[in-house]
Amino acid sequence: MRAEYLTGLAGERGMGFTRLSAGPAALQAALAAHAPARRVATHRSLSPAFGALALAALLAALLATPLHARKEIP
Repeated sequence: MRAEYLTGLAGERGMGFTRLSAGPAALQAALAAHAPARRVATHRSLSPAFGALALAALLAALLATPLHARKEIP
């Protein structure tokens, strides 16, 4: 994409434009200039907790049954 197009698109959306070749300091300054002034609360997913709970239940079920009690399914 051309830089002119991206600059125009960023202007339409109220965003800034900085070339990657400008270096890390310029990118950090551009990001800091557009950072929100306060933290925004967001929802968090509980899926990792439920996944860990399911894994713990599976391991508990496997460890609770003796090895000789487990039968192979033909």
